[in-house]
Formats: sequence, structure tokens, C-alpha cells
Amino acid sequence: MKKLKRLISLALVCFMIVTADAGSIFAAELPEENKPLVNYLLVQEPYLETPGKQTVMIGIGDGSAAIDSAVLTYRNEQTDRMYETEATEILNDFVLFEMEYTNDSDAGTYRLEEISYSAEGTKSIASFKEMGIEASFGVDRIAENEPDDVFLSDEEVEALAAESEMSIVSLDENGKPVSGETLEEALEEAGCSAEEGLRAIQKGAAKTGAEFRGMKSLVVVLDAGHGGSDPGAQKNGIVEKTVNLKIAQYCKEELGQYAGIVVYMTRNSDTYLTLAQRAQVAINKKADLFVSLHNNSNESSGPNGANVYYPNSNYNANVGKTGMELASIIESKLTDLGLASGGIHIRNSENNTRYPDGSLADYYGVIKRCKEYGIPGLIVEHAFISNAGDAQKYLSSDASLKKLGIADATGIAEYFGLKKGLGFNSILSSASTTMDLTWTQVKNVTGYCISRSTQSGSGFQEVARVSPATKTSWKDTGLTPGVTYYYKIRTYTKSGSDIKYGKYSPVASGTTMIRPVISSIKSKNSKALVISWNTVNNAANYEIYRATKKNGTYSRIAMLTGINRVSYTDTKVKAGKKYFYKIRSAEPAGGSTIYSDYSDIVAARTAKIPSGVAVKSQASNTLRVSWKADKNAAGYVIKRADSAGGKYKKVGTASGGTTGYYDDATVKLNKTYYYKVQAFNYNDGVKGVSGYGSAASGKTIRKTSITKIANLSPTSQKISWKKAKDVDGYIVYQSTSQNGVYKKIKTIKSAKTTSLKVSNLVPGTRYFYKVRTRKKVKGKYGYGSYSAVRNVWTANTPKITAVTGNSGSSTEVFWEPSGGAERYDIYRAASANGSYQKIASVADTAVSYIDRNLNMTQQYFYKIEAYIKGYKTASVKSMSAAAGGSPVSVTSLTSAAPDAGGKLAIAWKEVKDITGYQIYRSTEENGAYTLLETISNPSVTVYTDASAAAGTSYYYKIVLVNKYNGQTVYGQYSDAVRGVLPAPVSPEAP
Repeated sequence: MKKLKRLISLALVCFMIVTADAGSIFAAELPEENKPLVNYLLVQEPYLETPGKQTVMIGIGDGSAAIDSAVLTYRNEQTDRMYETEATEILNDFVLFEMEYTNDSDAGTYRLEEISYSAEGTKSIASFKEMGIEASFGVDRIAENEPDDVFLSDEEVEALAAESEMSIVSLDENGKPVSGETLEEALEEAGCSAEEGLRAIQKGAAKTGAEFRGMKSLVVVLDAGHGGSDPGAQKNGIVEKTVNLKIAQYCKEELGQYAGIVVYMTRNSDTYLTLAQRAQVAINKKADLFVSLHNNSNESSGPNGANVYYPNSNYNANVGKTGMELASIIESKLTDLGLASGGIHIRNSENNTRYPDGSLADYYGVIKRCKEYGIPGLIVEHAFISNAGDAQKYLSSDASLKKLGIADATGIAEYFGLKKGLGFNSILSSASTTMDLTWTQVKNVTGYCISRSTQSGSGFQEVARVSPATKTSWKDTGLTPGVTYYYKIRTYTKSGSDIKYGKYSPVASGTTMIRPVISSIKSKNSKALVISWNTVNNAANYEIYRATKKNGTYSRIAMLTGINRVSYTDTKVKAGKKYFYKIRSAEPAGGSTIYSDYSDIVAARTAKIPSGVAVKSQASNTLRVSWKADKNAAGYVIKRADSAGGKYKKVGTASGGTTGYYDDATVKLNKTYYYKVQAFNYNDGVKGVSGYGSAASGKTIRKTSITKIANLSPTSQKISWKKAKDVDGYIVYQSTSQNGVYKKIKTIKSAKTTSLKVSNLVPGTRYFYKVRTRKKVKGKYGYGSYSAVRNVWTANTPKITAVTGNSGSSTEVFWEPSGGAERYDIYRAASANGSYQKIASVADTAVSYIDRNLNMTQQYFYKIEAYIKGYKTASVKSMSAAAGGSPVSVTSLTSAAPDAGGKLAIAWKEVKDITGYQIYRSTEENGAYTLLETISNPSVTVYTDASAAAGTSYYYKIVLVNKYNGQTVYGQYSDAVRGVLPAPVSPEAP
């Protein structure tokens, strides 16, 4: 695993710059449409000698799914035999393969065909050919240290690292960054040679092929061959290193008269440089052309004339084409001086050295190395020092050497279309609203007039006058981003009041840089943010800056090379922390760098992997998956599997960052399930994820059921339930309404306890109960489902509200109902403390009872006993207090008044269940009353007193008559009612 992490470290150091070279198979960045399958591929050893081991690292997917397994398929191109090898190490989405080659029977060229892999149970196959990747390596096909190629020394490796300001960062076995290593140490500890690592790094320093935003000077590096301790050829009084330097200096001087060119020398004095150092000057200067100036020699004095060597057409055909065309022109310019034509030549490797794509390399190290960075490299052999004629005519005087230098310069100028005279050397946008213009100084003038237009052929207006003439640059400001501007320049000369103007230069143009716009920032996982932006005028490079506060200090965290690099993954972030980003495009220009304005600042944070994930039983058919909520999350995705290493499938989503749990109600009782939780968030509407953490498992708990509820007293009850398996306790809940709020009244901490006495209850109240099981797992309690709700009323003593006479021989007893009563029993006695006998039972809905066949002259006493139901237990009884009452023993007279016949009519209220009435009369209210009449029909309610005299006041009372046990019984006298017949009126005398 440590080796894989070290290789990942190396890839992080080199990957960005390696992918600038589209032809490299050391590491290949894949087309956008293929990125969901394979991100990149790294072949550690393009060429391998037996015995040896090949290492291939492949990045798969977007980091949201962990790779479970992977198999690499590759083919021997000579035998056409297919091979498969399983991954030796997997770290997140990085996969490492290792192949051993023990003897020469393994020799051949091997091509990678496809990778098949499984990510969280999902299988995929990625064909390298279909993704446009040509990745191969050789075993015993080439030697390792070719004599006609040149590699850097250890000291040069270190110098290059220092010059490139490259910090070496690697990861320890815990994934922590470790710095302080030298480049060589980092490469070799990762298992790569310094030479191979350097090639990758050097390619990152090369040109990317991106177009500049405006006119750019042609960059030419002239290399005066040999020097210092290396004199080169020596004959006929000529020392090659000396004449080479003079020719180079004359060539540079001549090229300096052309507009639009910058010339650099590998050496300006008698100093020694290695071949690698010479090529490195061109690489560092991002040269468009490298020309090494030499003179030939032979053991024979016969050979003479000019020869030019150019790159072959392998690996980079455009470089070969440019080299051939320019070589022809330079050769013709030299032969115009009278030199014999030796022709133009390519020279291929003579020991089978190969370019990274497997094609045959060039023989000369400077040509080969320059080609690897897209730079055409030539070697010009002007004349033969060993030939007396050539030496005397072309190499013996400064004048002759100057002609050679001018011929070289003229050939270069002709090929690239350079013109002498005033003209712009460069027009480059240094920012989104500025343009920097440079030109070559013209002597004996006052200054320069610069005109500008947004059209190439018209609309030019003078925008600047620049003086003195030694000033050869000007910055145009206040421009509009993304607009092409056209410029022309001319000289002006003041003489007194007169001004003379030179001719305008050819029109040249430049386009201001558009500042990038960050289109999105997405959380790739908890420790990576993917910043994406729009392409900017085919910008060559982008710089990404980051701060922890919007107005804080921004540090550059990356510089990406390549016109198609429009995203960057920041892996140096803390989970859930908010960061602020801005970017700008950057382009090399004549040895310097120009920049666009910064983009608007965009803030983002990664989604944090939920912590504290736990699973517990929430009910017998529900598992609750819980985690520590994150207020910055937008929600969570929950996946489930039947085993720890099984296939996880999404079972639900929890919305809102403050939500800290999800209830999965699709589980089976007592089965163990495994869960993973991933958070997701939104950065400016772009959804990102955290990645999944470790799995947590749990299973449901069995439920119980209430077996009985017994009333122990009007204020206490006992609840019993069924013992459940594999639990460690129970929780009892109570409510006074079936759908009301249930409160926990007791936690039972023993699975053996299956009953609970509940006290301090309110008599006559209906209580509802439910019970659930519980069990502690991994420090958290889980719960079974609630039992079915059961209810019982507490016993309530009935209360008799009234005992009234219902008729002359019956009473009616009234009482308040008792909740939960299943029936009522009525008891009667002849006295309050007498012996009560049960006389009737009535339904639970009854609230009164009529007691018949009573003696209306006797008082009766009653008690009511309620039978209260339990749940699957015997009912309990509750007796009321005694209450007394009698049948109706008296009625009331309603009137005593004359009727229509002039008689007194006495009326009263009818009483049921009697045999009749007795009417009594007196002339005094409180006097003695005499029985007038016994009426045997109880339905008669009017009696006419025919014997009443007019003008006399009479008082009447009525008594009820009844039979009880065969004997006549009489009720009480009613209250007296007065009646009077009016005296007759005498007629008046006439």
C-alpha cells in the first residue's frame, strides 16, 4: 500500500505537466467523455529488461465509489497471446498492477487492451482503444542507456528542480503529506528512475501548443557547437568551437534587424555545456526553433560543402516537416555563397532507441530531446575544416564567417516570413483590459506613432506617441476583454518645427484576455473539491487561488497546463470547511508570463462523510440508521446490504442537514443488515457528495403483547405481557386516550419481569397501555415494535342520585354510570342498615331501575353494585352507598270550583297502581273532615259534591286507597283545597 501511495504522490507531482504532451504513454489524460470510466493511466517502465517488474497505475471513476476489484488485460503483439493480471493494491479509486518478467522468453512488445473492475458491486469494462489510449511497453526490446541519447546528471536533475521551483510532496503510509525530499529521492522511492521522472517533468515545461492571444515574437535559440574544454574539430589552423561561436554571433546580429523575433544563445563565450544543457535552454525559453551551428571534419581532406541535419518524421510529424523545409532553405542559402551542397539529412538511432510512442528515435541527442518538446532542432554543418578549400574560403576570416551567419539568418527569416525594418515584435494581452506592444529600436528618429483599430483594414486612429526612440514598448490600457485589436506603428522625427513620418509597419493584432468564469465547484468527496470553469481564448495555463476568507489572503494552489484543462480537483481541503476560490489564465510570452484578470470569487465546501453512523432497532419491522447531523449538508443518501462486503443499494434519502436519522421499514424481523451513509450538499446549485464512510450494522428486536390488565383497586391496576426472546427489558407506556399522548411510566430492566403494578390512578378513568421491548447493542438501545394497545377502566363506586315514587306501588332508583361497568346489581332493604337483598341486574347502559309491587305506606332503601371489566381478567365489584325512597302515597287536589251545573267539582291528579280514592270535606280548614265518597275507579279524577250549600266555604282533602298483600292500605291526606258555591242573586223589586 505504501508503494501505491508513493506512486500516487509522483502522479500528483507530474501528472498535470505530463499530460501536456498528448503523445506520451508515461501518463495519459483521457478524453472528457471517458472520464467516468478511467481518469488516467501510468506505465512506470516504457522499456524493461529481464528480469524485471512492470508497474501500471490506473485512476478509475470520480472517487464517489470505492473500487472492489480490478483485472488488467494486455497482449503480446508478437505472439498475439492475451494475459490477465489482478490488481495487487487498491486505494480508493487508484488501482496498481504488477507484472514480473523473469527471462528472455518474455521478450516482446506488450499493449494494454482493457480493464475490468467492480465498484460497490457494479461491474464495468473499459477498453483503452475505444478511449483513444495507445499504451504499450517493451520487454528486452531496447537497451536502457543509449549512447546517442543524452540524459541529465544527478546535479542537473537537482538544478532543474530548483529552476522549476518545484516542491516535492509525497504521502506517508497514513496518507499524510511529507515534504523536504529531493526530486531524485521522491522519484526513486516511488520506484521510478530519476531519468524517467525527469522526462515527465521536462515535458511539463514544454510548450502546450496553445495559441497566444496576439502577435508573439519568434523565439530562436542559436547553439554554437562545442566550447570550453571541448574544442571540436581542429585542422588547417581552424578551431571549430571558435568559428562556431562567431557564426552564431553574426547570425544573431543579422536576425536582430528583423521585426518579430527574439534570439537566445546557448553560450556567448568559450564555455562548455552538455548536450542536455543546450537543449534545455530551448526548452526553458519555450523556443520555436533550435539551431546548432557546427563545422564538419573528416579523416580525409576530400569531403567539402554544407550539410544540414533535421528531425525524422516520427513521434511529431509537424516538427519533422518544419525541420525539413527550413533545412532546405538554409542549405540553399549556404550553397548560394559557393559552398558545395552536401544535402539535407536525417539520421536515425543506430541502436534502436525509441520515442515514447515506440517509433524510431533520431540519432542526435539535441534533435531528439527538442522534438520531445515540440521544438524543431537543426544541426548546420557549414563547411569542412578538414578541407583546405573550405577552410581557406569560408572559415579563415571574420568576413567569411559573417557571410555564413547571415546566410543562416536569411534562411530562418525567409522561412518564417520575417521582414526587416520597423514592426512589432510582440502584441500580447497582459491582462483582460491591457495590451503590451514591443518593437525593435530604430536609430536617428525622435519616437514612434502607434495607431489602433478594431478592424484590420480601416478605422485606425493614433493612440500613442512614444519617445525617446530608445523606448521600445508601450502598454495600451482601458480595453475590452475578448476583443481583437489591430495595430500599426511608424517613426516620427522632429527637426525644429517640422515633423517627418516614416512608413507604417504591417498591421499586427492581439486579442485581450477574457477572465475565466468559475462555472461550478462540486464536492467530489469529503476531501476533494472539483473546480470547473469556462475555456478562455484557448488559454495555455490556468492558475487557481484559494483563501479561507473571502477578503483574506489568496494562495496559488495549482497551475494547470493545457488548453483543455478546465477543471481542477483540490485535494488539500478539510472536510466541511468553507473555501473561497478565484482563477486566472496565464500564458507564456517571450520568456515571461501574462495573466488575465481574476474570476469572480466563488465559495464552496466539501460534504462531510457522516460520522457516528449507528443502526438500532426502532421497531420489530424498522431499523433506525442514525448519524451526526451536519447543518451544512443538504441531505443524506442511505445504502443497505445483506452482508458487510455485499452489494449496497440505495434504500432512502433524508432531506435537510439537521436530519440525523432514517427509518428503514422494509426489513425483516431479526435479520442483520449493513448500512452506509453519504452526505450531499449544494455549492451554488451544484450537487456534490461526501463519499461513503464505514458500514454499520443492526437487526430488529422482537415485539411483545399485553396478556392481561387487572383492576386491583379503584386506584391501581396490574399490566402483564408476554416474555420476548433476545431482549433485555421492556418499556411500559400509558395514556387516557387511545390516540392521545402516551407517556413512559416504567422502564423494566430485566427480560424476566413481565408485569407491572400501576398505582395512584383516578377511579372511574379509562387507561390505555402499550409495551415495547428493548435491547442495548454497541452502546445504543434498540427497540421492538409497540404492542397492540389495551385498555381497562379503574373501578368507580356507583352513586345513587335519587329514589322516587314512580306510582302508588313502585319506586324508581337513579344512579350515575361507572366507566367500564359490564352490569349493575340492585339491592333493597327495609331500613338503611337492614339486610339488603339483590332484586335485579341491569345492563351496563342502564342508569335507573323501577321497583314494583311495593307498599306505598312503607319506605325502601337501595344500593347499586357495579361490575368493572378487566382485560382478560375477572371483573371487580363496587357497591354504592344506600339511598331510601317510597312509592307514591299522596296526590294533590288541583281545584274545587263550581261546574256548569252549579255544583262544586273537586279535581285531582291521577295516580297509577292504586285501587281508588277517598274524598273528605270540612267547613274549617283545620277542622274535622268527614268522608264524602270512596271512588273505586283509580282513573276517575273529578268528584261532584251535590250536597254543598251555596255561599258556604268548604275544604276538601283526598286519600289514596290501595291493596298490599290482600289488605287495604291508605295513603296520606293531601293538602286542603277550598271551594265555595256562590249564593243565588235575588231579583230586584220593581
